[in-house]
Amino acid sequence: PKIAEAMAVLHGIHEALQEGLCEVVIKSDCLAVLTDLNNKKRGRSDLCLIYDKIYELCNSFVSFSLMFASRMSNRVAQELAYCMPWMYGRRSWNSILPPNVDRYVIYDSEMR
Repeated sequence: PKIAEAMAVLHGIHEALQEGLCEVVIKSDCLAVLTDLNNKKRGRSDLCLIYDKIYELCNSFVSFSLMFASRMSNRVAQELAYCMPWMYGRRSWNSILPPNVDRYVIYDSEMR
């Protein structure tokens, strides 16, 4: 699961770069990955290779931070992850949400 979560962070960074964003906050419900990244964990594992790419790319932003978001306060991400559970590869939704996800946007905004 840590590799999948790290890949999700990396995907978010790629999306932010593609959109030309300067200030980025990545939120995740995987505290273990966030702890590793904040502690600049290094190594030779596949996971650490993903971390190395994240470290490299996060320097592209004026401001970059990682934040923990519990699953209860991040229902949008949870629902989007289940929209196409058997589809391989990356999937992004920009401006248009799949059906039934919009209600979680309201829910998440009320949780803050």
